[in-house]
Amino acid sequence: MRIGIDARELFGNPTGAGRYLSELCTQWANNGHALDCQFILYSPPDILGSNQSSELKYLLQTSIFEHRVVPGNYDTWWEQFHLPSIANKDRLAVFFAPAYSIPIAIQGPVVLTIHDMSFAAHPEWFGWREGLRRRWLAQRSAKRATLVITDSEFSRQEIMYYLDLPINRVQVIKPGVRLHHHSKLSIKGSLPSNTMSSISDHGPLILFVGSVFNRRHLPDLINAFALVTRVMPKARLAIVGENRSYPKQNLYTLATAANVSDRVHILSYVTEQELSKFYKLAHVFVFLSEYEGFGFTPLEAMAAGIPAIVTDTPVARELYGDVATFVPLGNLEKISAAILNILRDGQSRKSTQERAPNLLNRYSWQRAAKETLGALKSAALSRS
Repeated sequence: MRIGIDARELFGNPTGAGRYLSELCTQWANNGHALDCQFILYSPPDILGSNQSSELKYLLQTSIFEHRVVPGNYDTWWEQFHLPSIANKDRLAVFFAPAYSIPIAIQGPVVLTIHDMSFAAHPEWFGWREGLRRRWLAQRSAKRATLVITDSEFSRQEIMYYLDLPINRVQVIKPGVRLHHHSKLSIKGSLPSNTMSSISDHGPLILFVGSVFNRRHLPDLINAFALVTRVMPKARLAIVGENRSYPKQNLYTLATAANVSDRVHILSYVTEQELSKFYKLAHVFVFLSEYEGFGFTPLEAMAAGIPAIVTDTPVARELYGDVATFVPLGNLEKISAAILNILRDGQSRKSTQERAPNLLNRYSWQRAAKETLGALKSAALSRS
């Protein structure tokens, strides 16, 4: 069975959608249930080169993965015009689009993953042109797709509401969680020396990992951290993630205004090895998002034994159960108090380590890959 994949998210510095696709492909490469498949990865030429993950390099060396370069740039025009002109010649059994939209002119069955509906639920978080593009493509892609996959029951309800799809057209397949704490790396590494020396200080480290969106309320985290430093002056805050906020948030300016710029470390991107070091150093993880389709990084923190603080939302309750600490949206006093409670409580890490395994058993990349491949094969059969 020939399965085509829009593989743009695998190249460059992958974000959540790229990690999602990378984990699925790695599982398909390593497990026997995909041996009857041939996966064709389509990407533009301008994102190839040396900046490839070790997982991607491994995939391209296996017999079941093939890479197809499609001329054009990393944009909607490439997706809608260049990609289908090449992919349709490959006579695919099914096409997999892992990130919100599909090439409308693709022939045959299509499985589409929509991770969340933020662009429809909160259009104010997007520029008018970007928001319009996302909504237009999602609406037409979902109607065209044989099946839509999403990450949580919350997102399924959002997709059904905003895209007017029946429940049998939207399937929940929970992703897995990467276990960064298994890394055997030392603390020293390739991060800037001044950053590492400050973070390696004896003060406690508060950590955020994820792309910086307005919905994740990094200004609130910085201001709550400022309250924490009044009690614990040696505390440090690390924010790891590309700034993709709209309207643009200048986190450096915010940290300066809160008089904590010397204790806040902002890094737009780190390698997987460097990220493992942050998880090893952190004392508490804070993720103040008011809207997510899933939210990988709090689960990764829990897997590393780090207590997590999250905004109290329906999807957070669904995903993190009784393991996370929930705080009200925008309440700086309660956010800072929750951080201080965990930093003062020597049992918080032990409690997280004891309770997290039962929660994390729900999230398996092996199971997610098997279920996703099953969905692709079922869609392929629908051609007849």
